[in-house]
Parts: sequence; C-alpha cells; structure tokens
Amino acid sequence: MDLLEGYVTGAKCSISILSERSMDLLEGYVTGAKCSTSILSEISMDLLEGYVTGTKCSTSILSEISMDLLKGHVTGAKCSKSILSERSMHLLEDYVTAAKCSTSILSGRSMNLLEGHVTGAKCSTSILSGRSMNLLEGHVTGAKCSTSILSGRSMNLLEGHVTGAKCSTSILSGRSMNLLEGHVTGAKCSKSILSERSMHLLEDYVTAAKCSTSILSGRSMNLLEGHVTGAKCSYSVQKKTEYSRELYHASKFVQ
Repeated sequence: MDLLEGYVTGAKCSISILSERSMDLLEGYVTGAKCSTSILSEISMDLLEGYVTGTKCSTSILSEISMDLLKGHVTGAKCSKSILSERSMHLLEDYVTAAKCSTSILSGRSMNLLEGHVTGAKCSTSILSGRSMNLLEGHVTGAKCSTSILSGRSMNLLEGHVTGAKCSTSILSGRSMNLLEGHVTGAKCSKSILSERSMHLLEDYVTAAKCSTSILSGRSMNLLEGHVTGAKCSYSVQKKTEYSRELYHASKFVQ
C-alpha cells in the first residue's frame, strides 16, 4: 500500500502495514526510517533511527519487551537538536500538548508545536510549505489547513484527504465516534480519548489496545501503561495473529 502518499509524507510501503511482511516506513521523507521487518511482526527493528531522537528499539513496538522510545518519557522527552533542521528545540517538553519548538520542524521558521492543547495548536508557518496555517485547529478530526501540507493547495486535514476519516463527534468531546473508520484502522472509540472514560483505541487493528481510563489523566490504563517506554497492551496484535489477516479482510468498512 501507499501510506499517506502525496500528502503528509509521500511515504511508500512496499506492502501492507498489516501484512506481517517487511517494509520501509516513511523511507527518505520525514524520517528516512528503516524497518527490517513489519511493524507488527514481533521482530526487532530500528524506529526512526538517527532522526527524530536517535532512539533504538531492541524489539518490536508491540512485543511487550523493554525498549527506549524517545529517551525518557513522552511527556518529558528532550531533543538537543531540531528533528530535521539541526537547531535546538524541546520535543514533547513536559506534555505532548504543551510542547514548544524554537524553530519549525522542516522550514526553519519559528513556530509553536501543539502549543496549549492538541486541538488548539497554532503554527505560524506551514510545516512543509512555509505558508501560514492552523494545525489541528478546533478538533483533530475537523482540522482546517489554509494551505496543503505538501501541495500548497487548500484542503481539509483528516477530512476526506489523508485518511478519509469521518468522526460523528469530536475526539475531545467525550461523545461516541469512529476514528479513521474503514480506512487506516477501522478503529472504534466509545468515548473521548481525553475524557477519562473507557474506550477502545484502534481496536482489532494496530494494537487492539484497551484503555480503562484517559490517556493523559494519570489514572490506570493499559495503553502505553506508565510511560511509552514501558508500554503494555493487554491485547498485542501478534498474540492474536489472526488480527492481521482475518479481521483485516473480514471487517466491513463504513464509508
């Protein structure tokens, strides 16, 4: 498949993400990352090696074996240099939603990444085009970009473009919704990601992960439990190998 081809990354996957076969993830674009095997194959790989963080994963993301992801914690991670520009920045400093970048990830211009909240983030310039835009303004699923991330043309981000994702309600509103239903994951969320209510994130597909409470509330949960670096999924995809094929083919996508 092609993952987000011609939009966010132009990334090419030689085969499907869910096919259990080897592939290159975002090769030569955002990260140049190389995966020796499939993301879901339980085999060791290097994730974004030498780019975003220089982080090394000794084993698969979903294998339940210890690894170092982003060196420390998601909410306290520090990068001494910019992801692509070699300039100083803080990556995910303190919280994902309060992160500050001193320079643009790709353009070298000043910006704030995910400043305040994920859903209220403001970028002073476009990530790739250098033009002004609002990143994820309002809601993740109702985001509006004044210009296209790669093409320079007007578009709606995550609305009928990158993923064709449709949400019946806001991700952050606490109401039921379908996230990327029938496209990347067919994921179902019963409640809001940030509402401290129970939900299923990417159920039956990427992780079949179960969260008992909010991702960011500090209360008990099974998704990325404790820290990203100690993440445990109660239902690892590879513990139920049939997820990769049977559920992928058997699912009825809702258009």
